[in-house]
Amino acid sequence: MNTSERTAVTRDDLMAAFIDLYGRKKIERITIKEITDLAGYNRGTFYVYFKDVYDILEQAEALMLSHLDKAISLLVTVKQNVFPEAFFKTMMEVLKENQQLASVLMSRGSIEYYHTIKKMIKEKLMNIREDLSPEDKRMLELTVEYQVSAVIGVLSYWVQSDLSESVEDLLTFVMDISRNGVLGIVGRYTG
Repeated sequence: MNTSERTAVTRDDLMAAFIDLYGRKKIERITIKEITDLAGYNRGTFYVYFKDVYDILEQAEALMLSHLDKAISLLVTVKQNVFPEAFFKTMMEVLKENQQLASVLMSRGSIEYYHTIKKMIKEKLMNIREDLSPEDKRMLELTVEYQVSAVIGVLSYWVQSDLSESVEDLLTFVMDISRNGVLGIVGRYTG
């Protein structure tokens, strides 16, 4: 293993240890010693990669955003007319691939982090259509705000409940709600 690979492995090990601890404890109670003991490194190694526990949290959040951004940007680049189904499926697949990181950040993360994810997704969707009138753009913006908020909530719940449904089943559910509305779906079950 070369130096670059070893560096990446060490950083990933420290990040994984932090995510494991953050899933069980408040950040204020996590010590660098706990992280390094769990990862199998000494304290000095931690400081090669991170300043403190808040820095490792920021880097974990940035990593998750990077995964989402990369997948969504590729989808938007490939398809100028992004179909909601492909967009939602891409998000679900990224969250599934990064389940532990996503679960911890979505359950423990700050409201600011939630808004950062939402803002990034909204910007990607809003930039697909540049030719809208100001009124149409505003209506699209309100619609996207509603939909993205709802979908992020559902995805957060899904990730935190150990991905109980398959990507395909959850996608079918999200598309059903998107096409038929919440009240129609609730009516099916409340009669």
